[in-house]
Amino acid sequence: MKYYCVFDTNVLISYFLNNNKNSSINILIDNSLIKEKKIIPVLNKDILNEYLNVLNRDKFDNKVDRKSAIEFISVLNKDSINIETEKDYVTFLDKEQKCRMTDTKDFVFYNIVLEAKDAISNEDSYLVTGNKKHFPIECFIKSPKEMLDLINEREKFENSVRKSIVHEESDIEWARKILKEVQETKDDNSLNIEDNRDKNINEHDGRD
Repeated sequence: MKYYCVFDTNVLISYFLNNNKNSSINILIDNSLIKEKKIIPVLNKDILNEYLNVLNRDKFDNKVDRKSAIEFISVLNKDSINIETEKDYVTFLDKEQKCRMTDTKDFVFYNIVLEAKDAISNEDSYLVTGNKKHFPIECFIKSPKEMLDLINEREKFENSVRKSIVHEESDIEWARKILKEVQETKDDNSLNIEDNRDKNINEHDGRD
């Protein structure tokens, strides 16, 4: 199973700042994105520029290893699916939902995830953000923890299905084996009956 994720800038910045390897953000990026490659990043030039612009803010001077962070973003960009769109899906939101999007810089993330759902996969495209309150209430907009939980739950379900299939195949193989043994027994019995019949005929002919 592959997941196509648009990462909000705050998720990457939190990853760069967070040394807790057991946090949801770190596990999601270290394992699902980097190691296991279950996640395919989705972005465009505007999102890439946003990552770099935020990373270069003065407040991160002594908090983030910029060289490592830029190298990570470069790899992220290389492994990503790049989508450009001129559509503005925000305009289609109702007033209540639109009011949640107070920062126009967030528009591009919302637009790209909607474009990904149209162009790549409707069911498996997600926007991952640490600020869900700044986006419309949608099932495809996840916090890092929610995204991690989704991946883990689906993996458990898929493993369960695989085990069930293996079990069924084992049962089918067992049934085939039993049927084969039954057929072989029937064949043996038929041969015995034929042998006895021939023997009886021969004995009868001898008496005549």
